[in-house]
Amino acid sequence: MIRPSLWNDDNAATPVVGIILLVAITVLLAAVITTIVVGIGEDVDDPAPSASILFDTTGTHSDNMTDSWGEGAGGLGSPSDLKQLEITHAGGDNIDPENLYVTGTESDGSLSNISREDRPWVDETFSTSDTIVVWVEAGKQVEVIWDGDGASYRLAAFET
Repeated sequence: MIRPSLWNDDNAATPVVGIILLVAITVLLAAVITTIVVGIGEDVDDPAPSASILFDTTGTHSDNMTDSWGEGAGGLGSPSDLKQLEITHAGGDNIDPENLYVTGTESDGSLSNISREDRPWVDETFSTSDTIVVWVEAGKQVEVIWDGDGASYRLAAFET
């Protein structure tokens, strides 16, 4: 039989629920303050731009085509398997051309770099719909490299 004194005692659960709620609020508040103070919630800046780079071979040395600097393939003294390659910025962050390099392998196996210092290809930024046209040898790897802030990142690569 249940004692009549327990029928009138209705405050047993209230202190337990109150303590659990206080602990939960304290833990949540501490986590939010720690995140703000330490900076975990901040975005980590990736120094490399995020851009979509497209490649398209558009012609051969026999098509009398020129690259972005007006050079035809015949003036390069390269083998007849040269192809014209369009490197197009298809979207994403604008890129400062001073930090942008196009690398490829020359016919003698050496690494070739095309940079703004060598040949300026765009005005102020390499942005959406801008295109760089270069001559490349078939079967070689071409890479678009962003170099800045003490680090280099490959934005895109293409096998001709």
